[in-house]
Amino acid sequence: MNTSSMHRREFLRTTSNGFGYLAFAAMAARASAAETAAGGSALAHRAPHFPARAKHVIFLCMQG
Repeated sequence: MNTSSMHRREFLRTTSNGFGYLAFAAMAARASAAETAAGGSALAHRAPHFPARAKHVIFLCMQG
């Protein structure tokens, strides 16, 4: 498609796919910077909110 003949709606339709990704990348970068400034890594192991109570787990993977 020739860009000189592209209408406004066509332009927005083709370029709007990246706006959500850009917003997510900005929010993730801001959260990562806040976590690093707080004195830790975003990927560091943290203690759970509540102590674990489960003794056994049954995992069922059923397709169909």
